[in-house]
Amino acid sequence: MKRNSHIFILIGIGCCLVGCLRKALPPDVPPEPRLAKLEMSVFAEINQQRRNNGLRDLIWREDIARVARLHSSNMGGREFFSHEDPVEGDLKQRLTKFGVNDWASAGENIFKESGVYNPARQAVEGWMNSPGHRKNILNPAFTHTGIGAAFGHDHFLYFTQDFILPK
Repeated sequence: MKRNSHIFILIGIGCCLVGCLRKALPPDVPPEPRLAKLEMSVFAEINQQRRNNGLRDLIWREDIARVARLHSSNMGGREFFSHEDPVEGDLKQRLTKFGVNDWASAGENIFKESGVYNPARQAVEGWMNSPGHRKNILNPAFTHTGIGAAFGHDHFLYFTQDFILPK
């Protein structure tokens, strides 16, 4: 009987370690279809804002989107709302940690909402009404982006948009 309890403890520790490791890596699978649609809606709205202001469209990069998706997922899963993840660090640390090393400059917008009819539009409008976020969207130096959306345990929807200027 005592031997069996040790096996369960080891299995439990192993599962915890696998879970911790899995959370520390950006997901390599595509997002759930409804979240992917929201990400693409934000991307389209952002590029429309840029065109309205005489700027070129941003170019989508899936590796950047994975970093953004992880940040949105972590904010919702660990119930914090900040550009700095207590575990994964700030944007520059997260980009580097997850293999996005070809940037000279980077920026980030985050948004949290619940119960809005058109959350993608609401996120972009919120960012455009915030001087710092608007500056990121309309920064002509930024040429590439990725957007991540995730639902949190708190029933909020989290968006992260990461921008880079490649080296």
